[in-house]
Amino acid sequence: MARKRGFSLIEVLVGLAIFVIIVVSVYGSVTVANKAVNKAGEKRQAAFLLEEGVEAVRRMRDAGWDAKIKDRTASYCLNFVGSQFTLDDPCSQIDSTFTRTAIFNNVCRADESGKKSDIVSCPGAYTDSDIKKVTVTVTWKGYTESVDFYLANLFKN
Repeated sequence: MARKRGFSLIEVLVGLAIFVIIVVSVYGSVTVANKAVNKAGEKRQAAFLLEEGVEAVRRMRDAGWDAKIKDRTASYCLNFVGSQFTLDDPCSQIDSTFTRTAIFNNVCRADESGKKSDIVSCPGAYTDSDIKKVTVTVTWKGYTESVDFYLANLFKN
């Protein structure tokens, strides 16, 4: 009896199953890689927004410590309105995703000698009116990044 040429139904199904497994694996890998790239892009943008927030607070300090920074001791939305940054509510979203806040805290010193003594938790013996501890925070899609820094009244304005 002569052997028939071609593939049997079993061979075709096995080949098709192997092909489907490969395609599904590649698709899954591409999907996971795409999500990782998107998350990395969002983290990078959040880092830029944090840096911009720190620089915005420094510019406010330079424009007038007494008027813009000295009496602040709470959380404020850091918004860009017109051509300048403002500290107000409500928080506006950046690129429909990110929000940015700045928290201002008093800085206390260990003793009445003032500026040369160690910084301690408030209330301390002396509240330094020329320094604030600032935390800039960026939040998006359930994630949060923040940076803390001390802001000093350099120009005595």
